[in-house]
Parts: sequence; structure tokens; C-alpha cells
Amino acid sequence: MIDMETAPDIQRYTAELIPKLKQVQQAVQDNLKDSNIIFKQNYDRNAKAPDIVLRSKVLMHDLTTKKGECSKLKKWIGSYLVVDKSDDGLLYKLRYCQTGKQNKRMIHYNRLKPYNENKELFYTRNKITPQSQT
Repeated sequence: MIDMETAPDIQRYTAELIPKLKQVQQAVQDNLKDSNIIFKQNYDRNAKAPDIVLRSKVLMHDLTTKKGECSKLKKWIGSYLVVDKSDDGLLYKLRYCQTGKQNKRMIHYNRLKPYNENKELFYTRNKITPQSQT
């Protein structure tokens, strides 16, 4: 049984609790803003601008996985010729080198990497047939 004389007054308790909760909420928001600034500074320190030049060859990361393939293994297809880029330099329009067919969509730079023509020259010079890259 609860003794009414020693039980806390609910209205007084909530009146004291609400300002404390608002203080804690404000402190959490301030800490989040500060941590976001620090995370952005660390990211920007290590981030680099894309080094893809117009009229250069690139390989594109293929996001599709066929039945029986492991999606964790990266698959690069190409070579593609960079035809155009967006104003901010993040999206690129590509043309497939073997067929000359142009992609309908722009591709983000994080799915592209420079094409190493020396690797292709190595295979032809040494008469080695590389594994299927399709």
C-alpha cells in the first residue's frame, strides 16, 4: 500500500523533469553538430577529386550478378571511352570501345577506374589469353 504523504507529487516531478530533459536534448543536438563537423573534416582530408579525363579509357564496375556468381567479387567491364561529363565532374557519359555504342545513362565516378592499356599490351605480346571478363 502506498502512503499518500510520502508519495511524490506527480505534477511537481514532471514540472522539474521537463526542463532537465530539454537541457539534455539541446546538449545532444550540440554534440551531434560538433561530431558531424569533425567527421566531414576527416572525410574531406582523405577524399580526392575524380581524376578521369575526357577522351580517356576507363573500366566500369558491373553491378549485375548472374545466377551462381558471387556479388562480393568486383567485376570490371570495358573498356569505355569517356565522352562527356557533368558540370560538377561526378557523372560521366561513356561509349563502349568495341561497338561504339553509347550508354544511355550517366555513370558516377565511384563506379569507374582508369583503363590500363599496358595490361592489354602484355597479353598480346606474350600470347596469353586472359580469363573471360564478361
